[in-house]
Amino acid sequence: MMRIIENPKCIRNFTSQPTISSIPSASRHQPAMTLLQVRELLAKNREEYDELIELEKKLISGGNCGNESEDETEGEEQEQDDGEDEEDGDDPR
Repeated sequence: MMRIIENPKCIRNFTSQPTISSIPSASRHQPAMTLLQVRELLAKNREEYDELIELEKKLISGGNCGNESEDETEGEEQEQDDGEDEEDGDDPR
């Protein structure tokens, strides 16, 4: 996060061109975060990161962002199809 300098000081660089100083004033302090606030922020960021990783994995694996129950249903249908092939005597191999 960048701080805005309210009263920039005009200084000269080596080419004698006036430039604005980017050195913040020492008299103006930014409020500091407590250790607890830092930990809470890190925990929140970790949760968001984990959620993004899970979404990325789902997208890579075929974009199925549905419920897990749909995945289980597909697996059950596949097992039923395999069972029907065995009953018919057809060997899909």
